[in-house]
Amino acid sequence: GIAAVVGDKVILTSDINQSLAMEVFRLKLDPRRDQKKIADLKNQILQSVVDRKVVLTMAELDSVVVSDKEVDRALDQQVDNILAQAGSEEAAEKALGQPLRSFKREYWFDIKDMLITQKHQQALLSKVSINKTDVLRFYQNYKDSIPAFPTTAKIRHLLIKITPSEEQVNKTQEFLRKLRQNILDKKISFEEAARTYSQDPGSKTNGGSLGFVRRGGLVVPYEAAAFTLSPGEISSPVKSEFGYHIIETQEV
Repeated sequence: GIAAVVGDKVILTSDINQSLAMEVFRLKLDPRRDQKKIADLKNQILQSVVDRKVVLTMAELDSVVVSDKEVDRALDQQVDNILAQAGSEEAAEKALGQPLRSFKREYWFDIKDMLITQKHQQALLSKVSINKTDVLRFYQNYKDSIPAFPTTAKIRHLLIKITPSEEQVNKTQEFLRKLRQNILDKKISFEEAARTYSQDPGSKTNGGSLGFVRRGGLVVPYEAAAFTLSPGEISSPVKSEFGYHIIETQEV
């Protein structure tokens, strides 16, 4: 069936259910115990896809394109992440509810849409220039009407996912420690390290950038590190439920 229509773009219920299955698997939700969470998650996914289709329409008008190789690379990374979390191809296919071959064939176009919208958003952001003087002037003029928000920080990170074995944990920690030192020694930039090694498909193409994030919106160990770093400081490996990260706080 059809879940929504955005302009001339149709969003299929099957596509929403596929994305939902991936998120339920990633978040380790129980379909029997977490029915409300899953229902809320489905609504969030639908809204996210609608928003993406709107941006995609704008990107197409601006002739933003990505190559098939870029899509293949991002899709392979996504499949690798799924396999790493599932532990086997059989477990991954059970969680996804379909063979990996079918998943890759269907999800290829979703990955392409995501990459196009990311590239379009990056192009728009690159044209925006706001300096601290502008921010301070705005604050002085409107500080009485600005609501209080939790502390925010502009951060970027690099994620390495792990399989739950002591040997793999030790290897990952050692790899990230060496990579952090190479960044500090300027043998490689943080952006290049993230693009090359990060396993977070949502931020690696942006050099690991997550933009400004609000305190209270991140998993606890990650947030604790991000908000205790000084601007320009890079963390030692930080463990979260997603894997191991090295984090740089750029601004606070």
